[in-house]
Amino acid sequence: MATRKAPKKAADLTHEVIGEPGIFEQFSRMSGNLTPQLVSSILQMANSGRPAQLVDLMHEIRQKDAGIHGLLQARELTVQGLDWDIVAPEGASSRCKKAAAECKEALLESQNFPELIAHQNGEGNLFGYAYSEIVWKRTASSRLWPDRFVNIHCGRFGFRAVDSKLVFTDTQSGSTDDGIDLDEAYGPGKFISVAPRINGDSQIKEGLARLLVWYGLARNWSLKDMLQLAELCYKPHRLGTYKKTADPKDVAILKNVLQQIGTSGWGVKPDTTEIELLASSISSSGKPVHIEMMEFLGREAGKATLGTADIVEPGANGSRAATETRNELRTDIRESDALTLSRNIRRKLVRPFVTFNYGESVETPEFVLLTEDRQNIKEFSESMVNLRKAGMQIPASYVRDQTGIPEPKPDEELLKGTDTITTGSGSAPTGQGPTTSAQATQGQAQ
Repeated sequence: MATRKAPKKAADLTHEVIGEPGIFEQFSRMSGNLTPQLVSSILQMANSGRPAQLVDLMHEIRQKDAGIHGLLQARELTVQGLDWDIVAPEGASSRCKKAAAECKEALLESQNFPELIAHQNGEGNLFGYAYSEIVWKRTASSRLWPDRFVNIHCGRFGFRAVDSKLVFTDTQSGSTDDGIDLDEAYGPGKFISVAPRINGDSQIKEGLARLLVWYGLARNWSLKDMLQLAELCYKPHRLGTYKKTADPKDVAILKNVLQQIGTSGWGVKPDTTEIELLASSISSSGKPVHIEMMEFLGREAGKATLGTADIVEPGANGSRAATETRNELRTDIRESDALTLSRNIRRKLVRPFVTFNYGESVETPEFVLLTEDRQNIKEFSESMVNLRKAGMQIPASYVRDQTGIPEPKPDEELLKGTDTITTGSGSAPTGQGPTTSAQATQGQAQ
């Protein structure tokens, strides 16, 4: 396929400049008769800087294999589902604080910011890079806000031979020397990209794809072989015998009966012949060898993707132990992914937002994906009761921070319990029903 002409530099950030790939790229698929030799040639092509076929192959494997898809989806959703915030650093100017609040409002109003996070995290970890285009909009007050994010297919990139630079090529074959460095061509604020460290190799060989593609294909080949084996072997074998003195017509009838038993399950034969049904046996472990192979490959893929083999299905220790284990093991991976994305979003989205709307002199707020797990309020409240009974003095501000319960506003209705609330003026029994914060303050003063 010939290289498509590169998009011209856009002076207006509010226009989409990359556009959709051609019809051929959208509807093409890898051949169903893949061999190890063909896969090796695809990997060799990717190692030479042209990963388009590897990207297509990996996506096709994900569409065929529920286990591989579940692992990759878990890696994506673990980060996509995190809360996030934009905060001014300590000691920042009032303009920085204002910029942080406005940028947060703009991202909350944008069309598909969560999908941007999923693409950057998922495709970035899978292929070692991911690009998305930012389409800005002019607000009624002439501010520049990010309106939507266009995720770009990883197969439209390659690595330039002269300097190994990741460039936009939009071609599956041929030279990448004419590729475009999107960041250099369009400047800050038009594209957001990520290049995480996955296996510590050069960027051309980064990502999980090279590892998962073999596990996915081996699982697919095992499934294909198992289906063929089921068709051939898991039906009872029919063995017919006839006497030497049998009439040739009886032999022909015997052959026809054997075929009928395989299709309709019944048949009649002359008494000069015999039929024996031989059932296929299962492996010594009680499972077909192909099932054992697919389970092994799935566990290995789980180790590579989420750091544990016990992910999609519980292991020998049961579902509860599996859940607790994978939550612990996924925490480090989740925090690492979140940190990488937070830094890139701050540098390639928040910084341009501040520059466009507040000027270059204003410092950059921090973008933070919040990886702290939510407090279990039931367990936390029980521990607070026990600690109070033990005589520990606990600041109310600490309890509010841990539970996320805000400070009550004046004249706001309050829910009262049956416990005794300790204040600076002593203890007062509760349980008289809802009251207002003003009434509570007045009662404390009396």
